[in-house]
Amino acid sequence: MKVSKEKVKKEFFGRFGLFDLVFIIIVIAIFAAAAYYFLGGKTSEQKKDIFFTVELTWLPLGYENNIAVGGGVKDAVLNQYVGTVEDVETENQISWNYDNYAREYREFIVQDQQTVLVTVKARGYENDKEIVTESGTVLKVGKLFSIEGKGFGSSGYIVDLRTEG
Repeated sequence: MKVSKEKVKKEFFGRFGLFDLVFIIIVIAIFAAAAYYFLGGKTSEQKKDIFFTVELTWLPLGYENNIAVGGGVKDAVLNQYVGTVEDVETENQISWNYDNYAREYREFIVQDQQTVLVTVKARGYENDKEIVTESGTVLKVGKLFSIEGKGFGSSGYIVDLRTEG
């Protein structure tokens, strides 16, 4: 049995219609959106100064004397250099305890303990989703960050994050 070329052409295009073309375009659009979402969108090619503050809690009095302004800091988990210490501040260590007599929570200052706020200056990049240092450390407010430098090491949460430049 011989099949003509016209019949083969007609059968192929008869099975492949407008609906199929629209479906293929939608699938391609979904893949493009997923690639954009997972690959992070636009990245600024220009390096920026990144300033972030790590709150270190429940430290002994005098701990801040071990942290040198201008000293190098690294991410203790990834063991990678992040930046330099810009500022060190101390605050009283606060604890919230329930007062049975007043039937409410009250703020108390903890003796012989303090909170240390370490501000670090790093270089890195910023995109639509995140801020990343040159060494690849992703920075986000609320992230647990293990910080280490000459003479000190601790972990705390990033409480402030800003970029300049």
